[in-house]
Amino acid sequence: MGSPQIGPVAMPVASPAPARPSPQAQGPSTAAQTADVFGRPAQTPSPAVQQAASARQVAQDAEHVRAKLNEAIGRLYEQAQQGATNVGFKVDVQSKQLVVLVTNKETGELIRQIPAEVVLRLARSVEDMRGLLVDERR
Repeated sequence: MGSPQIGPVAMPVASPAPARPSPQAQGPSTAAQTADVFGRPAQTPSPAVQQAASARQVAQDAEHVRAKLNEAIGRLYEQAQQGATNVGFKVDVQSKQLVVLVTNKETGELIRQIPAEVVLRLARSVEDMRGLLVDERR
């Protein structure tokens, strides 16, 4: 007697679970279609509440940026004080440009101005010419 031959064994295969449609595929939801963890219908905030929340977020973001900017300016100022130069900031009133002035600590001599005076004069003259080029009577 020879050894018995074993044929292929059929294993039961579980069928995959039915796929759930994504929330986007279901379309927009309404308060009646969604529920919170307690089974109560979910309520969507009114547009006024959403706008107020958005305004608060914008104000918080602006305050965060302002704080970071002040911190960076403070660090730049501290580093400049350690060297032989002073760094100052001013706003050119006519062109409304921020101007950075680098001066010698000992003599007060202007080492560098950013933007240069020539650029500021050009910006001022462009601003003056704007009134001539644009007819504001309409």
